[in-house]
Amino acid sequence: MNHLTDQEIINSVKRGNAADFSLLIDRYKDKAFSMLRRMLKNSLDAEEALQDAFLKAFYGLNNFHGDSQFSTWLYKITYNCALSMIASKKRKIELEMTSIDEHFELGNFDNEIYSTSENANDFIYKM
Repeated sequence: MNHLTDQEIINSVKRGNAADFSLLIDRYKDKAFSMLRRMLKNSLDAEEALQDAFLKAFYGLNNFHGDSQFSTWLYKITYNCALSMIASKKRKIELEMTSIDEHFELGNFDNEIYSTSENANDFIYKM
């Protein structure tokens, strides 16, 4: 059954043969994973994003009308999953940093350093 075109497999899946989607996964998983690995710089994150991309493609298959190749559509979904993961990680880091600032009350730290250095300069000047 591997000789089928993408469109034939898609039509089969749309008719209710959900297991046929695995043919598309087998066909595109390596290239999609490679792209995700380059973008995310981490194999575990790439695997997670790949699963997410294939799930979105499977559940969104009725939105694929063949205006472009399936691979183009799938890689766009994959790319967007990577961007979402990057944005999510960035937000998490920002929240962690905000939490650290609040915990240690680092908000005025720069002013304290400036004030201390002014006092040190005054002290040295008076000597």
